[in-house]
Amino acid sequence: MRICEVSAAGYRSLRAIRFPVGPLTVFVGANGVGKTNLYRALQLLQASAAGTLARELASEGGMESALWAGKRMKNKPARIKLSVGFGGRDGGEGQAEFDYVVEAGLVQQYQIEVGLPTPMGAAFLLEPQIKEERLTWHDGRRAVALLERKGPSAFARTEDGKRERLGVDLLASETALGAMRDPGRFRH
Repeated sequence: MRICEVSAAGYRSLRAIRFPVGPLTVFVGANGVGKTNLYRALQLLQASAAGTLARELASEGGMESALWAGKRMKNKPARIKLSVGFGGRDGGEGQAEFDYVVEAGLVQQYQIEVGLPTPMGAAFLLEPQIKEERLTWHDGRRAVALLERKGPSAFARTEDGKRERLGVDLLASETALGAMRDPGRFRH
């Protein structure tokens, strides 16, 4: 599957952006407009899949450095929201795959929300914590959650469609996707 769409919100200078990704995507713009932050958002998505998101955020200065730099709404938690959409086939003959995805809907999507810990809920004051995580399969107009996580517990669908607990309590800074021990058991 190919990446067709990426979105990021609440990350550094990216208040909220959603953009298509083709076989060759180039970011062009003046210095200081956020090109590097787009690239870094892609790296954070990759780190989520690899189970190294907390380490990746720590390497860039922690949550305090990674959160959106603009004004925030009061009583609204500070969160970084990232998602990536995958397409099921190549658009072919000059038609961008993103056009196909817009018409037919995303085939699969991975989303993650990272936020600050609740007081006394983390080992370190500004440790990144996974608030929500979801891997979704879109079958026409119907979306099926293949992987869902809220808090320390996560559920995945088995090959026969049953929703089962992953069987491990996740650390607040650990992604469910990266912690899957037997991914062959959970497929669609």
